[in-house]
Amino acid sequence: MIVAGRTLAGAVSWDADVVVVGTGAGGAPLGHALTQAGKSVVFLEAGPRVLDAEMNQRVPDMLARLYWDRGARVTTNGAFTVSQGRCVGGSTVHYTAWAMRPPRPILDHWTYHLKLTELDAKTIDPFVETVEKMLSTRPVQPHEVNAHNHLIERGANELGLRGGFVHHNRVGCLGCGYCLLGCAYNRKQTAANTFLPAAIGLGARLVSDAHVERVLTRGARVEGVRARLLDGGHGEVGTLTVRAPVVVLAAGTIHTPALLVRSGIGDASGQVGRNLVFHTTTTLFGLFDEEVAAHRGFSPSYVVDHAMDLERYPDRGYYLVPAFAAPAAIAPFLPGFGDDHATKMRAYKRLAGLSVMLHDASRGRVTVAPNGKPVIEYALAPEDRGQLVEGMIAAGRLLFAAGAKEVYPSSPGGMAFTSPDQLDYLTSFAHLENRVALNTPHPQGTCRMGEMRQTSVVDPWGRSHDVAGLYVSDMSVFPTSVAVPPSITTMALALRTARHLLATA
Repeated sequence: MIVAGRTLAGAVSWDADVVVVGTGAGGAPLGHALTQAGKSVVFLEAGPRVLDAEMNQRVPDMLARLYWDRGARVTTNGAFTVSQGRCVGGSTVHYTAWAMRPPRPILDHWTYHLKLTELDAKTIDPFVETVEKMLSTRPVQPHEVNAHNHLIERGANELGLRGGFVHHNRVGCLGCGYCLLGCAYNRKQTAANTFLPAAIGLGARLVSDAHVERVLTRGARVEGVRARLLDGGHGEVGTLTVRAPVVVLAAGTIHTPALLVRSGIGDASGQVGRNLVFHTTTTLFGLFDEEVAAHRGFSPSYVVDHAMDLERYPDRGYYLVPAFAAPAAIAPFLPGFGDDHATKMRAYKRLAGLSVMLHDASRGRVTVAPNGKPVIEYALAPEDRGQLVEGMIAAGRLLFAAGAKEVYPSSPGGMAFTSPDQLDYLTSFAHLENRVALNTPHPQGTCRMGEMRQTSVVDPWGRSHDVAGLYVSDMSVFPTSVAVPPSITTMALALRTARHLLATA
């Protein structure tokens, strides 16, 4: 059963074995696994349910329907945009479907250096395989690679940079190029069209437009949650209380810690909201003589990983990732003003985009404003700033090697480079914040797992140190950056948490 919150006006109360807050990569697989085991599960989602037919591929409409703060959520310093999903299916609805397993060196680092229990690849791989089967994950096929990605491959080969074709989870992709705005054709395998419908078919209930305000406790044990029922806009039509002996928070790296703070949980350790880590991303654009049509097909297909050596350096590195989008989404990131910007936009079909995706070591924090909303603090540490500049220079050189005539960083000024030699100018930036556009699609940490409550929020299985019956199942539990797109890791850890919950309940 799927119910829109606006249809439950007034004060409503339900009972369940388990209530799951969030329907993305952390909540959907866990809730499905518990439903399979015969548990009564209620999913609560703050955002709307958006049907395929409603995904009209118009940027303003879909940013409003699919993202928190219309995709414009920023850090306190105004330097970083934080992209997070706010709809049934969470961020999996707008992800690019680039599917990577958690790297073995990262899992080894978590298990052996951070002393976390049973997080080695041998233990995690069966959960990963279950996720990959559910999502129909497979390698990109040669006929699916567009001209944009072939250009990046060509530039990498010219410079001798290591790269390769990726795995993804699409079935019968039409190559429309609107992945970041959801899939109007239902070809991208997301939490919303895999785990969730399977759970609903087994009897789970899902309420959309239900913003959970507080976890309810009695002493040191959970009793359920209380949510505001929304009318699809900003209005409130009632409240929903779900009474359950088990509560799973899967609201994401930003909202899970905010919910804990609003509920007065975890304050003693002082760890809630700390340890925030981004995959800081910035994009450079190359202007080519020929038409690239980077907006068609799907990116990324070919990714450059020459700067990643996780065996030796588990806490540093970056990827170079082909990235592009619809005109209205690209326009804010192209440099220049007035006629200069208009000229660049008229050359839209001759542009290629290449993002630097950093494996950050910096640490930020999520706190809560007096009105209950999350506040995000983040700044790049000097070593990460140096890495990002290195990555930008490498991206620019690759674009030139692929045949670009000009290269533009995502900078509000009119910065443009016409030769690789000019790229060294980027090293003169004392700060990248507010000089180039920085984004994170993958915030992690803030409720990290660990054995000791003094340095973590949950134990190695996602179980709260402070409140019995309370679990966390999303990217907030990651103790460090996972270095790769986190959806597969998040889902695998969710299944691991579900198994532990069932074994100990």
